[in-house]
Amino acid sequence: MLRRGAQQAGGGGGGAFEISASGTITIGAAGVLSAAGGGSPGTAGGSDLSSGGGGSGGGILLVAASTPTLSGAARVHGGGSGGGSDTTTAGQNGHSADNTAATGGTSSDGAGAHGAAGGLCAGAACAVVSQPGVAGVHGGGGGNSGGGGGGGRVQVTTGTTTTSCN
Repeated sequence: MLRRGAQQAGGGGGGAFEISASGTITIGAAGVLSAAGGGSPGTAGGSDLSSGGGGSGGGILLVAASTPTLSGAARVHGGGSGGGSDTTTAGQNGHSADNTAATGGTSSDGAGAHGAAGGLCAGAACAVVSQPGVAGVHGGGGGNSGGGGGGGRVQVTTGTTTTSCN
């Protein structure tokens, strides 16, 4: 979906998934669960073009009778936005391999806006790292950039309660 004034679409959202077990859930040290948002495309083909925002991080739901063992990583980081001007680079996709914010794209001239960084969420209830996406930037005579996608949510539920993702 294009935001008002944007000539490029925003990045795709990270989606959501659930892992449920009647017993226990164990994610080993090398395991990575990720639902990262996508970076928005850069601009090309005209002056003063604006980019869409980065995609938000998605959702991960772990449901088990006992507390899951999460030795690995659960990350739902947002994507960075593309730069705004006549020719710019795309924002990065949300990082699945580390807890570093996705960077925004670059502008081809001094008048356009650099893209904004994506938000972060890692660990149950974002306890490992939590940071909102950065607001979009107004270009000084060139195009504008959308904001970075926000971090998603990692939720862990234990017990016999029935939980659903709607």
